[in-house]
Amino acid sequence: MSKRESIIEKGDNIFKTENNQERQRLLLQQNLLYDFDMQIYSKYLDKNKPLNILDLGCNDGNTSLRRFANYSIKQYVGLDIIEQKQTDKKNISLYQVDLEDDNLDQFIEKIMRDKNIDGFDVINALALFAHIKNPSVMLSKIKRFCKKDALIFVRNIDDGFNICYGSKMVEKGLKFLDKTKFTGFRYSGRQIPKILYSAGITNVKLEKTGISTLELDKIERNALFHTIFDFIKNSLDKENSLKIISVQNERRKEWLKHNFEKLEKDFMRDDFFLHFGFMFYVGRL
Repeated sequence: MSKRESIIEKGDNIFKTENNQERQRLLLQQNLLYDFDMQIYSKYLDKNKPLNILDLGCNDGNTSLRRFANYSIKQYVGLDIIEQKQTDKKNISLYQVDLEDDNLDQFIEKIMRDKNIDGFDVINALALFAHIKNPSVMLSKIKRFCKKDALIFVRNIDDGFNICYGSKMVEKGLKFLDKTKFTGFRYSGRQIPKILYSAGITNVKLEKTGISTLELDKIERNALFHTIFDFIKNSLDKENSLKIISVQNERRKEWLKHNFEKLEKDFMRDDFFLHFGFMFYVGRL
C-alpha cells in the first residue's frame, strides 16, 4: 500500500478537519507559512486583475482564501477529497472530489459551465503532491482549462533539504517523519520540476527551499515544532487506531511520548538550528 493510498482507510481521513488535533496542527502550520507564501504571491499576482482560481487540495478553503484576500477574486473553485460546506458567496465554490478520479476533467468542465468560467488564471497546489500518485497526469487534464500565461503555485515538502544542528534528540525525532504510512512521500519537493515538465509546464522557477528557525520569533518557532512533531504523533496514533501496529512504531510512539517535552525544550534553545524543507515553485503555462 502506497503512502498516498494510506491517507484514507475505511473512509477515514487523517487530514479531515473534524479531527481536532489535526485541525489545530494545520492552523498552526498555515499561520506559520502565511508570510512564507505571501512573499511569492505578491511577487507574481496583480491586485488589480480579477482572477479565476482553481485550488487543488483546498481542505476547507479558509487558508487559501486568506492568502487571496487582498486580490480580486472573480471565481474561486476549491477541490478536496474531504466533504465540503458551501459558502453564501457566489464567487466561492467548494467541491468534494478525488483529484485522481478518471473523470476529473469532466467534473471541472461542468463546474466551469455552471460558474461561467472561461479559464483559470491561477492553479494553487499547496502540500498536495506528496499525497498524489500521478500528479503529472492530474495536471495534464487540468492544464487545458487554464488561460494563456496562467500561473501554478506549488509548495511541497522535501526532507532532503532539512538541516538540523544542535540537538541529536531532535535529529532522531525528525527521522520518524518518513516512518509511518500517513506522512506522505517526504522527498516529493525535488520531483516538482519533473512533474510540471511532464504535464507540459516548462517555465518553472524555484522560489524558496525552506523555512529556518533563525527567521522565526519564539511563537513561530514553537508553531514549527508542533507542526512537525504533532504531525508525527498524529500519524503514529492513526496507525494504532487502525491496528497497523509494528514493534518499531510502538517504540517510536513510546520514545516520542517520553521525550516530547525534552524535544520541545531543545527545539526552542537559541543555539538550535533547523532549516525545514518547504519548497515553493512557480510555473507559468
